[in-house]
Amino acid sequence: MSRYALTVLLVLGLLPAAAAQSRLDRLEVFRQNEHYVVLPVPTATGFGGQSHGGLLVQELFSYACVHCHRFEPAIAAWGQRLPDDVRFERVPAVFSRSWMLLAEAYYVAEVCGVLEFTHDAMFSAIHLDGRQFKDATEIAHFYAERMPGQRGGRCRSHEDFLAAFESLEVAQRVQQALALSRVWQIGSVPTLVVAGQWRTDSRLAGSKPATLEVADYLLRRTRAEAQTGDGAPDY
Repeated sequence: MSRYALTVLLVLGLLPAAAAQSRLDRLEVFRQNEHYVVLPVPTATGFGGQSHGGLLVQELFSYACVHCHRFEPAIAAWGQRLPDDVRFERVPAVFSRSWMLLAEAYYVAEVCGVLEFTHDAMFSAIHLDGRQFKDATEIAHFYAERMPGQRGGRCRSHEDFLAAFESLEVAQRVQQALALSRVWQIGSVPTLVVAGQWRTDSRLAGSKPATLEVADYLLRRTRAEAQTGDGAPDY
């Protein structure tokens, strides 16, 4: 056998091993308990009409959190790029009474259908303008100021927003958010929860941009496990 033929055979023989190593390297980019952790209590996240039952990414955040404010442009852009089988939603964290008020503010805007007008405005008011909201009345006025000429929301006036603050619907959503924070053992924000199974944050991932990379990885893993049906990723 010529030296050339032998070299070709050796190279061809190494290709499967190299491919296997490459696959392993991709899988080992992010590791459990180093870049992300398994939730102590998994939660159901599927939504109808989507493949794999639908995938859900949830961001635990607070308007009071300066890190959430800085992270907002990146995660908002990331959320816009997600495929159709993934839904992104925010869950306001409740670590104190003042954060409870801001969680209520988030759900009031959501219930009233005006979140697109109020979300960034709340971050800016608190972290750029130094504004402090002491009660629901102040936030209701703030929201109402942003509504003149807007259409599509069910709340227009200060009275409308204040009524939403006092509604059972908002109270239930806040209690659900509080329960999720406790079940998931969230101690800091922003934190991402992926597919109701894993959570990651900038401390675990290494940086805020890396947090989104870890979330992408976990979404791929969830799809792969759903396809194989045996809990073993198949990338």
